[in-house]
Amino acid sequence: REALVQVREQKKQVVILSNAPRRAYRAGEVLTSLGLDHRFYDHIITSGEAVFAHMAEHWRGGRRYYYIGPEKDEDLLDGLDYARSGLTQCDFLLNTGFERDDQKLKEYRATLNAAYGLGKKMICANPDRVVVRKNGEKLGCAGMIADAYEKLGGIVQWFGKPYREVYALCLKRFDGIPPASVLAIGDSFETDIAGAAAMGLDSVLVTGGIHKEALYPGGAFSREAFGTLCQQHSATPNWCIERL
Repeated sequence: REALVQVREQKKQVVILSNAPRRAYRAGEVLTSLGLDHRFYDHIITSGEAVFAHMAEHWRGGRRYYYIGPEKDEDLLDGLDYARSGLTQCDFLLNTGFERDDQKLKEYRATLNAAYGLGKKMICANPDRVVVRKNGEKLGCAGMIADAYEKLGGIVQWFGKPYREVYALCLKRFDGIPPASVLAIGDSFETDIAGAAAMGLDSVLVTGGIHKEALYPGGAFSREAFGTLCQQHSATPNWCIERL
């Protein structure tokens, strides 16, 4: 919050980009509850919003879907001409993540095997594999389920960071700002830094987030570990900061 206050005082434009598998206005409600109302940013774009836009304008793969995810995100396609159905009858899978925080991937194996056998395509509304909570706890996300489906041979269409479609939506929201003047900030090599690199954007890696354990072995920042992560993801941030 303090960082955004300073940014806004300097008249900078801010677009919040999240891999949340829900509509942007829903993400805005969450930010407001955390003390970050619309004064702190200009726009919000979510991976869920990218799914909604695609399904409203471009999807030609049928209107019935089998839902994989928690109850809180099952309204993602509300307002569009789609209907939930059983696995056998559906045209595609809509994956927003695990139904419960305590679920394990093995609980979805049977469903994924059956879906693959039926030739169903999956829409993944959150490419994140894990999310880190404020207390440091790591929970599985939709990307973990989608990875497992691809390993079976299933077809997955991904929405959100690091894929170009969601960045294109973001860049359209900036008023008179060229991509060369946009700075991407995030804590994940796999999504934030790789996505920025693919779009030709400068980036800042927040090292105290999802990669904290890897980057601070023994409590001190490791340049060697940093270099390894850069090589693994074929992306290097322009700068690093421990926290905002």
